[in-house]
Amino acid sequence: MRFARFVLVSALTPVLGPNPTVVRLTAGYRLLQPPSLLTPLVRRARRVSLLLAAVGALAAGHGGESVAAEGQSRGAFNVAQAQDAKAYADRGVEKAKHGDLDGALSELNEAIRLDPQSAFAYYNRGVIWGARQNLDRAIVEYDQAIRFEPKYVAAYVNRGLAWLNKGNSDRALSDFEKAIELKPDPAMAALAYLNRGLVKLKTDVDAAIADYSRAIELNPSIALAYSNRGEAFRVKHDLDRAIVDHDQAIWLNPNFGMAYYNRGLAFSDKGELDRAIGDYSRAVALVPQLAPAFYARGNAYNAKQDFDHALADYSKAISIDSNHAFAYNNRGLVRLNEKEYDLALQDLDQAIRINPNGPGFYNNRGEVWRRQGDLTRAISNYNEALRLNPSAPRYLNNRGVAKMGTGDLTGAIADFDSAFRLAPGKPGALSLFLVGTAKKKKGDIAAGDANIASAKALDPTVAADAALAGYE
Repeated sequence: MRFARFVLVSALTPVLGPNPTVVRLTAGYRLLQPPSLLTPLVRRARRVSLLLAAVGALAAGHGGESVAAEGQSRGAFNVAQAQDAKAYADRGVEKAKHGDLDGALSELNEAIRLDPQSAFAYYNRGVIWGARQNLDRAIVEYDQAIRFEPKYVAAYVNRGLAWLNKGNSDRALSDFEKAIELKPDPAMAALAYLNRGLVKLKTDVDAAIADYSRAIELNPSIALAYSNRGEAFRVKHDLDRAIVDHDQAIWLNPNFGMAYYNRGLAFSDKGELDRAIGDYSRAVALVPQLAPAFYARGNAYNAKQDFDHALADYSKAISIDSNHAFAYNNRGLVRLNEKEYDLALQDLDQAIRINPNGPGFYNNRGEVWRRQGDLTRAISNYNEALRLNPSAPRYLNNRGVAKMGTGDLTGAIADFDSAFRLAPGKPGALSLFLVGTAKKKKGDIAAGDANIASAKALDPTVAADAALAGYE
């Protein structure tokens, strides 16, 4: 998806979640295409850099406050003690900026000991816990900051990001809307709108685009807002506008690796694979541990039938993120094409271990078994794929072909008919072709020829598609 190094901002969460879009390789199985960023690994890495940036911004925002005035507002609180607490807190911020998180925590702890109501210290301690992936502790610290300073906009925004990273969109949305309600300065309001857009993108792409556009109106220099909006346009299949926004993000920040990655996804969607590969390559040059970019580049190479480079990129993605189930899946499919069946099975087995609820993984493993002639194991895998997703014509076609191979022509015809009902017309031409093939094998030549003729009328390439899938 998109993102930059800006104060208090999170990158987009995966838009497609457990059901990634797919690119057709053959009629039998599918190469799984990457969701837009961020994957969990990338999200973790970004959260560190972005939240630490928030520390620096907060120091700038609160550094001019009068400690004496704060002390007076608390009545008996000792002004000198407040000054000491502020000094500790400032040193903590500086240490955090330079990467010394242990030292920063020590200074902030002392600040809170001296001033137990220091919202500034609690906030920055929350930022550090967030950077360390301890979101629960971060939220507790932001709670305290808000308790002592109910109009602390930055605390609402960062707490919202913590809730978002924990998967609680409702609480995240509540915090972002509270930040907007407090009518902060334009720069902070832009961040609140930008982050609210992250939540809205899951259910209302147009509302997300509106939030990103508002963020851009308030602060036109946020590269992240353009990149996020570009990704939202890509979700709407408005690829030209997506690319324009990513171009602007890159113009604002030429070292914005995520923007190159996301623009690469848009070029991939347009079929401009060389430009996509160029963007993915730039992304990994800027962010060498960006596993999704290696994975996406592998898919682009695969689409160009450059299988050696595809295999290398999938392997690189796996070396960075050993839980990248889709990379294992797609590497397995390359190995299937190369007839390296044992290696293909190893990869698909691993994909299923990582994500046992991915129907495509079972379907693809079924294809490996079918190509090796083990139809019993193939059917078992197709059955599991259909249990997880009963409405997938491809899985029904594959199971039907395996049944046809076992001699269960009645069962095969039933699967092909079901697939055609799920995808009638041209999308179901292959299913109709297979119905005809099974009927002819069963001895009903006239009906079979009629089905095949109808399938060819819907899609003249259907016989070639069947052959490509190994359905002859």
